[in-house]
Amino acid sequence: IFLIAMGLLLVTDSLRLHWFWHECNDEADSEDGVYFPDFLGGSETLINSEDFSAFRFDARSDWEYWNTTYGQVRILDNAWSQPGGNEFLNMDSHVDGIFSQNRVIWTNDLSAYAGSPDMELRFMYCDRNDESHNTDTGDFVGVIDLDPASTPYVSDYLEPGIYPDGIWTQRIVDLDSVVPGGYDWSNFRVVFGQSDDQMTVSATGGDGISIDDVMIYESVPGDTQFNDLIKAAPASFSSWTEEIADLSGAAQTYGRPFGPDYYIAWCQQGSQSMNMDGILVDDIAIEEFGGWVIPGWTHGPFAGYTVDEWAPSQHDAYIGSWCWAMNEGSDYTAANTHVWLLSPEIDLTGFAPGTRLSWAFFHYYDWAPGDGCNVKIWNPTTSNWDLAIPYWGYYNASIPALGGEAGWTGTKTSWNFCVIDITEYAGQTVQFRFEYGTMGAGVADGWNIDLARQRYGPDWPQVIWYGWPAAEYCDWFGWSTPPGVGDPATAGEGTRAAGNDMSTFAPWDTYYEQYTHNALVSPPVAFDDPGTYYYLEFLSCGRSFSGDTWYVECAPFAETIADTLWMTLAGWSGSSAGWWTTRLYLNPEMAALGCDTLVFRWRMHANGDASYNGGGWNVDHIQCFSSAAWLPEITLPVSGPNTGEHSLVFSTDQAPPPRVSGLRGVTYTPVCMPDEERETRHELR
Repeated sequence: IFLIAMGLLLVTDSLRLHWFWHECNDEADSEDGVYFPDFLGGSETLINSEDFSAFRFDARSDWEYWNTTYGQVRILDNAWSQPGGNEFLNMDSHVDGIFSQNRVIWTNDLSAYAGSPDMELRFMYCDRNDESHNTDTGDFVGVIDLDPASTPYVSDYLEPGIYPDGIWTQRIVDLDSVVPGGYDWSNFRVVFGQSDDQMTVSATGGDGISIDDVMIYESVPGDTQFNDLIKAAPASFSSWTEEIADLSGAAQTYGRPFGPDYYIAWCQQGSQSMNMDGILVDDIAIEEFGGWVIPGWTHGPFAGYTVDEWAPSQHDAYIGSWCWAMNEGSDYTAANTHVWLLSPEIDLTGFAPGTRLSWAFFHYYDWAPGDGCNVKIWNPTTSNWDLAIPYWGYYNASIPALGGEAGWTGTKTSWNFCVIDITEYAGQTVQFRFEYGTMGAGVADGWNIDLARQRYGPDWPQVIWYGWPAAEYCDWFGWSTPPGVGDPATAGEGTRAAGNDMSTFAPWDTYYEQYTHNALVSPPVAFDDPGTYYYLEFLSCGRSFSGDTWYVECAPFAETIADTLWMTLAGWSGSSAGWWTTRLYLNPEMAALGCDTLVFRWRMHANGDASYNGGGWNVDHIQCFSSAAWLPEITLPVSGPNTGEHSLVFSTDQAPPPRVSGLRGVTYTPVCMPDEERETRHELR
């Protein structure tokens, strides 16, 4: 049974309970579920107490002292008393250096409580620098028979030395647990024992212990019953399952008005340990219907439609605990609809026109046939919503539910990184609009979005091809000291380089894996310097097994980029001992593609050969540029220690071609791996 107390002071009739749970081979039981608990009140009875204020002139009443020759029991009234107190009882030795033994015994008639399951002795206790003597002739509290010198039934050792000297603390002792069968409850004798060899000379000096405010209680525990069921556990839920219950409706059904202390209980019944039985519970929240917002974000259906299932959700965030999702992570409704989700305004006025800027977010989706989504950006110059194109375009050229616009449809079941170049909007204020459309012919999970933010400078998305033939990690990182196996000791230029399998922390390591298939993608690059030669140049260092290949590819920047549009510029296999310059000539590919704005990707593809795992591929100092003079391609190290054992799989023509005209072009000196990037985040948490 697991109880939580909620402070609910909301004046509302629209609260719901939201949580996740997961069975551990649980055997279904009728009591498994979520309940309102009923607390049956217990009781606590003070039977007798003593504060030693009446002990002046030895008026000890039902208390008696027992000592060895040098033992000493005194009632003191001085600055050593507990705060707010006066008289207290102190036990020590009246001769330094000779061990003494003390007992004080308190007799009560508890025959009316014989057999009580919870008799408690409570008292204030203070250590005066006493040594610990944990025996029945030393420092203890318990029960004793009529003879004060008899062996006590020890309940608890007082253990002087474990409490700070001179500090009063309350001790609670379970008395009934030590009473033997046949004990005379009409002469119930509580005993405190102490042993030492020094006198108490100050609050913390010498030896001895002090007690005060001694009380005997009977405590009768209450009970808790679970009759008012909010939601029963499923018959089977072997994976984490999201649940939502109408808390307001259940409160009204059972007459449970909201208040400052509001109890909800998760119950499970079983007879086995966790690996065989049990229920796990996590991420419990109480939410107000329609009341949760992510500041600055708004959403709604377009004119002519009514269904809008955008909602802040905790069902499966990429980072933190919140994301935007459709229908709280459940399947969306089968409806004909078109819905928008609008970001806050993005202030780019502080950036000069032409400044490299990007907008990025993580998302995954699952759409029924014909349904899908895309992103728009507000253009303040034209007062239009422009289709915002990711670096490598959308995957689908036409989404029926979006009137034939490009977008995403089908299924991406893991979080994907999407980056949009917004350089042309530098100096303006923009907004992003996430749109989805459904045709009502089917249902699926829909769209989930998290960690949306703008970035100063280009972003470098990573692409991973899952399922070739098994899932693996894509870990192209900008790293100051590449730690991969066989990696160069330093970056090729500056302080950072990019590479796959550079990380040493879980779940990554310094080796690339079998069946690796991932890529690092560039921002779009515009070449618009007519009549010149265009080049891609970068530093490279690759360590791979024969048969595993690294490629440089390009594609036209467009609304959609089909796999068939990616053209291979060059590919390599093998290993190089260090950094070497690669230069590739681009004009033939640009002419074939009929496009002067390209996107590049550095892709590594490994087969299943288990005989070698290497450090993968590092790249650095990536440049795109034009030249009035022909420059030969460089596809292999030309000399020096970086030659290595590797081979060129494919490259472009290295012969000087005729000059090309008719291409729009300008010299572009883009992207080295930056040492730092500024970013403004709008995190959906």
